[in-house]
Amino acid sequence: MPSCRTVAASRAVLPPVVRPNPAVTIRKFSKVRFTIADLIQTDAMSVEIGDMLSGYIEAGKTMLISGGTGSGKTTLLNALADFIPEDERIVVIEDTSELRIGKRIYWRPSARPNRTPAR
Repeated sequence: MPSCRTVAASRAVLPPVVRPNPAVTIRKFSKVRFTIADLIQTDAMSVEIGDMLSGYIEAGKTMLISGGTGSGKTTLLNALADFIPEDERIVVIEDTSELRIGKRIYWRPSARPNRTPAR
């Protein structure tokens, strides 16, 4: 598959994978790291939902965060990470390094592009 990564947060894809022209995407990440309080203050989340989600994290519950591009998954995960107890190990697995967790990360493997030759 003819595609290449140029730098973090950008991607180029060439024909025949995309038609009729090459496509380039560039994602610019915010320098601001929002907290749950910020999300509540800006009406992105209610106090009740903030309390419920932070309580789930503190209790060690399993949660699945999903959504489309630009829907706020990374923002929410960064904010919820504040509630991970200090004695917990944090393992982060992500294709593009986007999470900015304000705690010690136990293990963060790095994804690399597929090195299999195109057919």
